Amino acid sequence: MDVGERSVSAVITNYNYGQFLGECVESALAQTRSLHEIIVIDDGSTDDSLRVLASFGARIRVIRTTHSGQARSLARGIEQCEGDVVCLLDADDAWHPGKVDCVLDVFQAHPRVQWVRHALEVVDGKGRSLGPTVPDIPRDAPVPPRAQPIIERTLTAATSGFSLRRDIARRALPLVAQPIGFAGDVSLSWDADAYLLARLTGLGAWGYSLAAALGWYRRHDAQQFVGSDDLLRLVERQIAVGRVLVEVLGTAPGSAVAEHKHRLIAATLRGQPVLHKERIGHGRRGLGAALRAFQIEPGLGLRQLGALGLAFLAPGLWLQRLKDRQALGDTS
Repeated sequence: MDVGERSVSAVITNYNYGQFLGECVESALAQTRSLHEIIVIDDGSTDDSLRVLASFGARIRVIRTTHSGQARSLARGIEQCEGDVVCLLDADDAWHPGKVDCVLDVFQAHPRVQWVRHALEVVDGKGRSLGPTVPDIPRDAPVPPRAQPIIERTLTAATSGFSLRRDIARRALPLVAQPIGFAGDVSLSWDADAYLLARLTGLGAWGYSLAAALGWYRRHDAQQFVGSDDLLRLVERQIAVGRVLVEVLGTAPGSAVAEHKHRLIAATLRGQPVLHKERIGHGRRGLGAALRAFQIEPGLGLRQLGALGLAFLAPGLWLQRLKDRQALGDTS
């Protein structure tokens, strides 16, 4: 079958996002390229989500599960879909009408590409633009399967901007939510995009980055990390995610500059002074990791060295950049 004629499945994961769910499903139904199917995995919602889903009738397929997190919901959707290409979508986000056509154009133009990521415009709960786009994609380009950008978190993907060929998606399963022995066993049940990207890289799958924002990423009060007072929890989650990515990709613990950078910021948020021994230790180990990264990918190593220096010497500026990129508001 010609790539341009391939069928497409949309997999939507939902947990108590009934207030946004209708707009989300409508955005999938409104695609300029008709979808083969729209599968909604409802992860045991207790709000009005089922009523909203029922209003779409036979136009969508709903699979209701007991609450187990985003990773297992995505895995269930991938297992059930029939389309040759699978486009993922969070229930609080939405797509532009031409999103699927753009993704299929990439798969057609680049036969070896197995997955595509694109940017999303950050909006608030009412759909108003907050300015930034996520993730940071400077230009359209193929993405070779290299571990270092993944563990350094310089290459990321938002779930609603992630599409895969079904065959490679199935090979990446299972997406098991792993408990992490950090800060009270943080679970990766809600970081399926990072886990999936690492699995694909481990499988040697080539990807493609689209700089265009082909949808909306919504920031709202029901999310885990809403305002600037959530910064410590957000940074701790980044540390936990990074540890799992290192494990998935088979690299040595502590080999990512990103872990030491985030630990420097976490120490600052806990009130430790710049020259505290814990901060000095992470600065030293982070420097060693940056030098090793430089040997593998010089540009990446220099970039991470600069980020590490900023986190050590000017953590306030680093935190402001994080707030700006995530469109985090002050809730105090």
